[in-house]
Amino acid sequence: MDWSLQYMYINSQLNLEAVVSPNILSNVYISVKTAPKHYDRRLSILKKTWFQKVNKEEFMIVSDYVNDSFTDLKQFEDELTEEGFHIVRAKCVLGHRVRDLCCKSGVEYEQFYNYLETHKSHGQQVQWYCHFDDDVYVNVKELSNLLSKYDQSKPYYVGRFPRPGGVSNVSQKMFWYLAGATYCISLPLMMKLEKYFNGMDKFQNTCDVSGYPGDMTVGAIIELVLGYNVTHVDNMYTDLKNISTEALSKLITISFGSLDGIYTESKIDPQLRLFTDTEDPTRFLTYHCLLYKDTSWCNTGQ
Repeated sequence: MDWSLQYMYINSQLNLEAVVSPNILSNVYISVKTAPKHYDRRLSILKKTWFQKVNKEEFMIVSDYVNDSFTDLKQFEDELTEEGFHIVRAKCVLGHRVRDLCCKSGVEYEQFYNYLETHKSHGQQVQWYCHFDDDVYVNVKELSNLLSKYDQSKPYYVGRFPRPGGVSNVSQKMFWYLAGATYCISLPLMMKLEKYFNGMDKFQNTCDVSGYPGDMTVGAIIELVLGYNVTHVDNMYTDLKNISTEALSKLITISFGSLDGIYTESKIDPQLRLFTDTEDPTRFLTYHCLLYKDTSWCNTGQ
C-alpha cells in the first residue's frame, strides 16, 4: 500500500475535519512554559504544529533566560518573534527548590494580568486562561468545544486528575496536581486569584506560604483557600500510549508519554506510519497531519 492510500485510510478511520479557523480560540489566553534545552526536540515541533492554529496576540511563551552567545537558541527565539509569537525570558534561578520552580509560573501569571491591563479598553476581553507545558499537543478545536460548554461568567478550574477516585472525596483529592500541569481557568476565577498571583513577588510569596511549586500552589489556592473544585475532564490530558485510534479526534490535549521525547509505541499508527521514528519520535507530526490533512509538509505521497 502506498503512502497516499495509507494516509486516506487512517484519516477515514478518524473522520477528522481538515480546516479550523486560527481564531477559534480568540477568547482564550494561552501560556506555554518551556526551557531552552527543549527548543529543538519539543518547542520546534509545537511551533510547526498546533502553535499555527492559535491567535498569536493572546499566546505567550515563557522560557528561561538565553545568553546571546548561544546563537542557535537565540535564532530560534528570533524566528518565533518574527512569526508573531510572544516569548518572555524569565530571569529565574535554574534549580529545583520550590522558589525556583515557582519563578516561571509567577512570570506566566504576571504576563496574563499585564495583558488584561493593557487590553481592558479594547472592548472584548479574553474569558479563559489556559496553561500548558512544552510536552503537550493541544487540539485547539476540541479545546474550544470544551470551553464553550461552560458559562464563562462563572468560576471554573478545568483539568484532569491523574487517577480516578480523586474527584468525589475532598479529603483525598489531589488538589496540588492535575495531570500534565494542564488546566484552564475562567476569567472570574482568575480575577479572584489576582490578590495571590498578580506580580512576581506576590506569586513568590504565595508559593513560600503554601510550600508547593507553582502549579501545585495554583491548585491549593483555588481549592483550599477559595473553595472551588476542579471540573474533571477525562480527555483533557492523555498519553498517546493509552488511547485508541478511534478516540484520537476527541482528545483535547495529548502528551508524547516520554520525558526525553522518544516514544515509538504510539497507537496513532502502529502499522501504518506517516513518518519514521526518527522523523516523528513524539508522534505529534503524525497527529497534526491526521487533524489537518491539507498541511503542506505532511507526507501523503504526493
